[in-house]
Amino acid sequence: MPYLNNGQHPTITELNNRLKGGKVYTSGYTLIEYILSTYGQDKFINLIENYGDLKKVFNVTEDQFCNEWYEYVKEKYLIKN
Repeated sequence: MPYLNNGQHPTITELNNRLKGGKVYTSGYTLIEYILSTYGQDKFINLIENYGDLKKVFNVTEDQFCNEWYEYVKEKYLIKN
């Protein structure tokens, strides 16, 4: 995921657009991992049941969610200790 190494995390709109690079396919694992780690399995299921409504389920905007997800990925996978 070179775009993550460059500090350019995708937006929800980009992730939903399968025609423009399919970023959801390359970053989907980290999205699910982040959600489970941060919010837990019950909230993950709730998100699915609510058609991905981040505001309703996690009380965050799409921008907040993407920024926090990117920080998670950066700390776990991109920053070399």
